[in-house]
Amino acid sequence: MTYAGVILFDPSPSPHSTVPSSFYISKSYFSLIYEKNNRKEHKTLGLLAMSHAQLDLKAQLRQYKLYHNEKTNVLIHMIFVPAILFSSSCMFHRIHLGYGITLTHVQSAIFALHYLLLCFMPGLIASSLLFILNWSLDNGKIQLHLSQEVSLFVVSWIVQFIGHGYFERRRPALMDNLIQSLVTAPYFVLFEVLFKLGFYKQLQAELERSVQEAKST
Repeated sequence: MTYAGVILFDPSPSPHSTVPSSFYISKSYFSLIYEKNNRKEHKTLGLLAMSHAQLDLKAQLRQYKLYHNEKTNVLIHMIFVPAILFSSSCMFHRIHLGYGITLTHVQSAIFALHYLLLCFMPGLIASSLLFILNWSLDNGKIQLHLSQEVSLFVVSWIVQFIGHGYFERRRPALMDNLIQSLVTAPYFVLFEVLFKLGFYKQLQAELERSVQEAKST
């Protein structure tokens, strides 16, 4: 295809073509570069969309509530999610990374930052609770044997699986997204407490409606 004497597109070299063969090499090279850049752009947009979803409070809570909507199972999680966070923090506090930093400090910092970005005031409450837990561990206020920490951790997980299998009758959220469910779980419990105390009623209603709509489809 030509326009004003300039070659715009020639899909394949013809035996009778007067276009130098080097043109096709250049065209193929630039096509490859374009496709590569296009893939990068789509990948970047996909990562940005994923990052946005990770910081969407309603989307995060809705996704978790889809797996935790039965009252008994929710109650089980309100008890044993904090137990898992507590026991894992105790165990991770035994792992020192240097400069007085433990794995619990790193985990708590990541959780706190994520919660603050999702919603500031509840995030501040969660961050304060994590700070108290870290301070207590750092200053020897909590002293458990490793066997006690492991037992509490394992029993808590078993009870939660029973809650999903017997009451919720749906597999746990971690089967679909392990990292998201582990990070979101404590925040979900905090919001369940806030809901019961009368806070964020509009968000609670929106979540309930969204879950019912998802179940009806």
